[in-house]
Amino acid sequence: MKIAEKLYQQGYLSYPRTETNRFPAGFDFNSLLRVQVQHERWGAYAQRLIDGGFRNPRGGNGDDHAHPPIHPTKCGEGLSGDEFRLYEYIARHFLACCSDDARGEETRVEVDCAGELFHAEGLVVTQRNYLDVFPYNAWTDKSIPYFREGERFTPDSLDMREGATCPPRLLTEAELIELMDRNGIGTDATIATHIQTIQDRSYAMKTGPNGEFAPTTLGLALTEGYDSMGLEFSRPKLRAEMEAQMLEIGSGRRRKGDVVAEAVRRYRDIFVRAVGFATKLDDAMRKHFSPAGALPAPGGGGPGGGGQQQPDFSRCGRCCKGLTLVTSVVGERTTRTLCCAGCQLSFQVPGRGALAPNPATCPLCNFQVVTVTTEQDKTYTFCPWCRSNPPPPPAGELGCVSNFNCFRCNADCPLASKRSGTPLGPCPECRTGKIHVKTRDGTVFLGCSGFPACRHTLWLPGCIAAARPLADSPCNSEQCRRLDLLRVSVTFDKRQVHAGTPLERVGCFGGCDAELNDMVQPKSFTSFWRDGTSSSTGGGGGGGGGGGGGSGVCFKCNQ
Repeated sequence: MKIAEKLYQQGYLSYPRTETNRFPAGFDFNSLLRVQVQHERWGAYAQRLIDGGFRNPRGGNGDDHAHPPIHPTKCGEGLSGDEFRLYEYIARHFLACCSDDARGEETRVEVDCAGELFHAEGLVVTQRNYLDVFPYNAWTDKSIPYFREGERFTPDSLDMREGATCPPRLLTEAELIELMDRNGIGTDATIATHIQTIQDRSYAMKTGPNGEFAPTTLGLALTEGYDSMGLEFSRPKLRAEMEAQMLEIGSGRRRKGDVVAEAVRRYRDIFVRAVGFATKLDDAMRKHFSPAGALPAPGGGGPGGGGQQQPDFSRCGRCCKGLTLVTSVVGERTTRTLCCAGCQLSFQVPGRGALAPNPATCPLCNFQVVTVTTEQDKTYTFCPWCRSNPPPPPAGELGCVSNFNCFRCNADCPLASKRSGTPLGPCPECRTGKIHVKTRDGTVFLGCSGFPACRHTLWLPGCIAAARPLADSPCNSEQCRRLDLLRVSVTFDKRQVHAGTPLERVGCFGGCDAELNDMVQPKSFTSFWRDGTSSSTGGGGGGGGGGGGGSGVCFKCNQ
């Protein structure tokens, strides 16, 4: 989804977070097909459609009444890597939707051999049509001998092969998304968030070469505990019903107040029941985890069992004695815990990546900070205590439930990269907050200090690795002086810019810097500062007011 959003911001794709699967009446297919004629790989096929092969796409039953189905908006020449592969799939899918059906002739043979029935199918594809541009559908010829009804024949061989049923393999992310969609969990805009949440909360983790999902010890314990209570927390039914009710609110079939009242009654009953059977959850946790602070003996292998110990790995913030790092490996899953025998405390830490003690001390709880180096050679830091017990967020911001790392923190600490710092300028949307340069999941964006009340946001392209407003350097252009904007020091990601491009430069995010302004097309810094609703991504792709590019009015000079 991050790649799709980047391609959308660069103008290659339409808005990707949509559930619409039918094009509106009067949609201009011809202009989009002419754009695809320019591509060297499938341009000839697009020309075939223009020359008479075009068919109106078959409509689905999903329509969010905000965005059309995802489709290419400009030629993808020049893209490479994952960006090109995703663009190619969407472009070919769009062309296939505008094509005639593939046609074939199928033969099905049923053979009676001593009372046992055997089946065989043969296929001859007579008209490939959309298959010529969409190779992802494997519909190919399958030859079998010619048979006549009632014919008797002698088989060349009779083989009996021994086999056994196998347990299902772990789910890939694509298979998980398919199951979520089938069970009514999440939307195209929220499925990725749900999947990330179960990883952030350590319920499941990606393993293996293909990123299959495996449950963690915590995930297994919670599922077993809820099942023993007779609750459906680990089943898709509850969430699916809530999603369906929200869709009914959006379509006007139900009132929000009625749905909320019903949900409160239902979940109050579930909560009362959960409290009454809380000991069953305790039993499940006890089965999978060792008591807090208890150091497992080396050589154990079961859940909560032993493994390799590294004494005095880092320092406890309470007793100032050493924390022991315990590493346990069960199958392909690695679990690591920092334990303090003196305070009877234990902290689950990331199971992947290289851990190393950091010389810094957390100013909030006095624990020694730990550095993690990922497989991609990126680093981040966390405090063992704050990771499990996040500090309260500043007023107006949402808190973090678990897996709290230093980059989320607002404390007065050099590792706390979420500190507000110097604002870029006043917010043109709410007119009371300040626009800050922020970072989320490695992506830099401009956002209001009044979040979540004000969601005025502009995501910056991935080639911008960091940006810092210069406190004593206001921009001198006429439009930026009216807005009281500061200049910024910008750092570029060397992997996403051309060779020889300077990796650092001073510029302006107010719209007067043509080079930086072009990077955020089809949106722009100009529209962000002139019209609050036009650049906000909170409602998705121009929602919330429908203002166009730079058609707003400056909130300071009314021009």
